[in-house]
Amino acid sequence: MSSSEALHDEEGFVAGKMEELNADRLNYDMVQMALLAFSLVIIFSLYAIQRRREEQLEVAQAKAEARDRAKSSFLSSVSHDIRTPMNAIIGYIELAKRPGVPPETVKGYIAKMESSSRHLLALITDVLEMSRIESGRVELEPAPVDLAAVFSELGDIFAAQMAEKNLAFDVDVSRIRHRRVMCDRSRLGRILLNLVGNACKFTPAGGRISVSIAETPSTKEGEATYEIRVRDNGLGMSREFIGRVFDPFERERGSASPGTEGTGLGMPITKGIVELMKGTIEVESEKGAGTEFVIKLDFPFAGDVPDEPGKPSARGDAAPAASPDFSKMRVLIVEDNEINREIAREIVSQAGFAVDEAENGKIAVEKVSRGGPGFYDAVLMDVHMPVMDGYAATRTIRAMEIPGAKRLPIIALSANAFETDVRDALAAGMDAHIAKPIRIPVLLETIGRLAGAGERAPDLLDSLEKAGCDIQTALRETYMGDRSFYRRMLAKLPASAAFSQVCADFGAKDAAALYESSHKLKGLYASLGLSPLYAVCSEIVEIARAGGLDGVEELLARLGKLHGEIAETIRKDAK
Repeated sequence: MSSSEALHDEEGFVAGKMEELNADRLNYDMVQMALLAFSLVIIFSLYAIQRRREEQLEVAQAKAEARDRAKSSFLSSVSHDIRTPMNAIIGYIELAKRPGVPPETVKGYIAKMESSSRHLLALITDVLEMSRIESGRVELEPAPVDLAAVFSELGDIFAAQMAEKNLAFDVDVSRIRHRRVMCDRSRLGRILLNLVGNACKFTPAGGRISVSIAETPSTKEGEATYEIRVRDNGLGMSREFIGRVFDPFERERGSASPGTEGTGLGMPITKGIVELMKGTIEVESEKGAGTEFVIKLDFPFAGDVPDEPGKPSARGDAAPAASPDFSKMRVLIVEDNEINREIAREIVSQAGFAVDEAENGKIAVEKVSRGGPGFYDAVLMDVHMPVMDGYAATRTIRAMEIPGAKRLPIIALSANAFETDVRDALAAGMDAHIAKPIRIPVLLETIGRLAGAGERAPDLLDSLEKAGCDIQTALRETYMGDRSFYRRMLAKLPASAAFSQVCADFGAKDAAALYESSHKLKGLYASLGLSPLYAVCSEIVEIARAGGLDGVEELLARLGKLHGEIAETIRKDAK
């Protein structure tokens, strides 16, 4: 091989090696670039994560600061609103203590203290209710409710306030087809009371307030959407305040006339209840032109409805023919707080009762055991006490009672005034629950009713119970314990045309019409707890449902006799 060929081969070898080196370097550079890019991605990811964490911490800190500010503002507002009536109460007490103050002036001071006390109690109740709503401790208690009756009742509740300010007040229930629904009546009532109460406060004399409810189909079978509107032509709200109307303790300056009172929690509580019911609430308002609240709630149907309630009469519960005689009755007061015990003692002793006392549930159980059946006519039982609380004491007393002997009435006197507290008291075996501060007429009426005070006039509801009617269930589940409203609805039975219509449809031998009219009558009996009438009417409904008439004549004769007896009892009570 010549030297030139050798040189050429060497150059080719070197060139090949250089290409390999270049390729390796390129691969190395690409790996480095990939590693660098990967490192940058990791760095940027870590930075983004760190930044998100910092932002989350900033948001959390901002929320915590906002909660602290809201809490401080809330406590400041509560303190201010509590101190205002307390200042009035303490001030008038000091004025009344001065020597030489005329009795009439002292009475005036007492009346103003009473007014401030009611305002203070309302504030405390609203604060507790607001706290329960925000903490999720409020539970709805759905029961069959006649919506038309609930709305018609507003006229009676606000009659005096409307008359005092010469306000026109309209309630429209004409746009609902299914009146009887499942809902929490007390919560719905709270919504209406808050909205209509506000409309009354912020509408000048001579104005107008209207309330309406309209039914529209729901997406779910067996229920409907109910749109509630409360409209007034009063002072209205500014656009800035509309956004804060549901905030606690918010009041628009200059919006109310002097002397207008309120806790500033009515609207937040209303919104909380609406949301608890899975509904919506909106407000439209214009300064000087009035305000309208629009609420939408979905309620399941609850069967048939009674007759149109119309306007309830002004008559309430029948007054006893003679004042109850408590002079031969003995009451045991169970209360660990000495001041509360003294107040209860003065109330019942001035009414004529003989009074015994116990500082806790254990002592109460011992005294009831020693006294034996019939020794005490009633027990006023506090709930929270040392040694043995009121619930345990009540259960123990109930366990000691002899089967068939007269039940000892036990009445809870408790500062716990929510529905759950009432349920707990009844579940423990108590017969009634009265919230503190004690209202004397309510306490005395409850004792007299449960203990059977002497010289009490025969009661219509007692007579119906003896006839087999389930009055207590109707009161509890349909009328939420409102005896006065129940009696007004009961008083409409004698004038009702529902029974006559059933007779007319049977006389016409029209099974389809008979089914419709008897079904409606059955719903009326059910809503009033008239069990014997409901049972007979149900048989007629089933026969008519099948398109027949056989056996209806005999059933109608039985039903007519029962209906007539109940109607006559109601008429006599009304005289």
